[in-house]
Amino acid sequence: MATVTQIVNQIKQPRGGYLSIKKFSTEKFSDGNILYEDENIAPTLIGITTDYLVRFILTNNKKEAFSISLQGAINVNEEDIALKLLENINSLDDLSITCACKLAGYDVCYRMGPIYYKDISGIVPNKNTINNIRILVKRTLSYFKGENEIIQSNITFDGAYTYKIHNADADYLTNNGLYDLKVSKNVPSTKNTLQLLIYYIMGLHSSNKSFMYIEKIGIFNPRLNVAYTIMTNKIDKSLIKMIEKEIIGYNEVRQEMSFKTSEENLKLSIIDLMKILKCSRHQIINYYVYEDLPLRKDERDHYYIYEKDLRNWINEINNKQEIMRQRSIFMTLLGIILILIFIIIFFILI
Repeated sequence: MATVTQIVNQIKQPRGGYLSIKKFSTEKFSDGNILYEDENIAPTLIGITTDYLVRFILTNNKKEAFSISLQGAINVNEEDIALKLLENINSLDDLSITCACKLAGYDVCYRMGPIYYKDISGIVPNKNTINNIRILVKRTLSYFKGENEIIQSNITFDGAYTYKIHNADADYLTNNGLYDLKVSKNVPSTKNTLQLLIYYIMGLHSSNKSFMYIEKIGIFNPRLNVAYTIMTNKIDKSLIKMIEKEIIGYNEVRQEMSFKTSEENLKLSIIDLMKILKCSRHQIINYYVYEDLPLRKDERDHYYIYEKDLRNWINEINNKQEIMRQRSIFMTLLGIILILIFIIIFFILI
C-alpha cells in the first residue's frame, strides 16, 4: 500500500497527463505585492508553513493546524521543543512565522520517517522569506472568501482507502469545490492534477457526504496568485472509471460474499449491499451504471435488489474476471513463445 503522493510519482502518464492543466480555467489575481527572490529555506517547507498558517488562522486551532508536525516531533522525541514553538505562533508576525517554519520541519518525521529528520535549529528564515510567507498566507486567505469559503481542511477519506492506497489528505473543501494548495514558481504539473483528481474520486467513495455537492476541483497557487479550476462535469467519465479501477483499486468485486440468509427472494437495500460488497454507495451506483448490477426501484423510488439476482451478478462478474485472467496468461505465454521462436530462428540463420 502507498499514499496518493507515492502512487502519483510511480505512474507514467500519457503526454500532457491524464487531466491536462490546459483543460482548467485560470484566474489571475493582483494584490500589488512583489515576492522577494532570495528565500533561504526549501520551497517545500515554505509550502507546508503557508498551508498550516492558513489552517490556523481559519480555525484558531494551533494544535489541529500543526497536528502532523507535532506527531513528527513525537516520533523523534522532541515534543517539548515542538510545543514551545507552537506557543509562539499567534499571528503573522515575524516570530510566529519563524516558529511555524521550524515546527513544519518535523513533518518529514511523520510522512517519511525519523530517518529523514534534519535538526530544525538550522531552519532560520531570513527577512525576505518571512515577508514572502506572510504574503502567501494573505493571498490564500483572500482567495478562499465569499463563495470559495473553506468549510473543511486537512481532508481525509474514511471508507475510501483500498489495498493500493492507505493514506491521503487533501487541503481544502468548500461548499462546492475541492482545492489543493501549491506554492511553486511553475504551473501545476501532471502529477499535481492527477493527485487532485484522485482526491476527488476517493472523496466520492468516502463517508464524507460533502463530496456529493462538489461541482469543481482546483489548485490555488499563491506564489503565482493564480487559481486553476475545472468543473467536475467536464471531466471525462471514462477517465474517472479508469482511475477508479486501475489506479485506486475500486474495480474488484470481492469474491467472498457473506449473506445473512439463504432466502432467494430476499430484498436487499443499498445499505445491505454496502455491507455485503464492502464498498461505498457511490461504488454501488457505478456497478449499476457500468457493470449492469440489476438494481430495481420500489414505489418510493428507493433502489433494491433481490438476493438471487445479486448472486447471479456476482457469478457473472467473477466469471468475466477469470476469463480475463486466463486470456492475460495466454497472451503472456504466447508472447514468450514467439520471442523464443524468433531467437531460435535468429541463431539458425547465423
